[in-house]
Amino acid sequence: MEEEKVIRDIDHVVSLARHGTIWFRGHSRTFGDLQPKIYRPEYSKVHEITIYNKFKSSAPAFYDNCPEVDDEARWMFLMQHHGLPTRLLDWTKSILIALMFCVKDEVDWDKDGELCILDTTVLSRKSNFEGVPIIHTNSLCKYHFNEWVYEDMVAIERYSKIFKLVNRGFKIRSTPVDPLPIEPIIGFQRMQNQQSVFTIHPIKSKGMKWFADENIAKCYKVPKGIKIELHNQLTGLGVSESTLFPSLDGLSQSLIMLFKLSKSSDNWEKQRDAILENINGELGKVPDEIFNKYKNLDEFTDELRKKQTTPDLLNGQGV
Repeated sequence: MEEEKVIRDIDHVVSLARHGTIWFRGHSRTFGDLQPKIYRPEYSKVHEITIYNKFKSSAPAFYDNCPEVDDEARWMFLMQHHGLPTRLLDWTKSILIALMFCVKDEVDWDKDGELCILDTTVLSRKSNFEGVPIIHTNSLCKYHFNEWVYEDMVAIERYSKIFKLVNRGFKIRSTPVDPLPIEPIIGFQRMQNQQSVFTIHPIKSKGMKWFADENIAKCYKVPKGIKIELHNQLTGLGVSESTLFPSLDGLSQSLIMLFKLSKSSDNWEKQRDAILENINGELGKVPDEIFNKYKNLDEFTDELRKKQTTPDLLNGQGV
């Protein structure tokens, strides 16, 4: 009997977690697709080599620590980090972090999300490789990070043949077709916090349903009706916007979300305790009496809206 692919609750999510070779990815909506951004329909007119080269030529004016000009792997990670469409697809080693990406966007709380699980061992074997390759010591990685500089399939096929002659350890029979899981070069704190890992997708994988094989990937629906509850539970477990995005912007978003719990008046005591626990963790101890005077979450958020400034509220002024 086929397993029902719908997340039931946080316990169900934890039961799906595996360490090591299993990676995870979360979507706030159901897409049914696992293509990197550069291959998606909205970027169909983007000329990959042109946009990459323009980024490489202009980036040094804005960023002091740019990679060496021929370090294509570091350039691609830098591009991905700053939102440029690339051949990289983000994953994480933590199923809870992936789940937060399913539920963190308030604008999509009325839509089902999607939690995807990848078996890297099976995917790597499609490329005749055991395990996850290390970028700087693996010729297969080197191929993937250099393929983009060739503009058409004729040039790519020629490059593949030359590459195999120069790199005797390059163990493929033909131009790569399947995505390859890779451990990244950790260049940013955000990547460390999110336990980031990636798949890199060769040009021949464009449009392919490589994830259709359930031995490689499975996607579970995250019902919209449990998103808020999951968000609150994740925050209680230490996974929040401020941990995923370690900056003042991330902290601000995390604090905003603390006050956007369900508008239901039911179970106010439980909601109040969740708010207290998380605010205490972010800003220090908050007096219980600030919350005790309100009978439900509606009263509290209405007062907060009137005051408009969180510092006044947390200092107990006029509330």
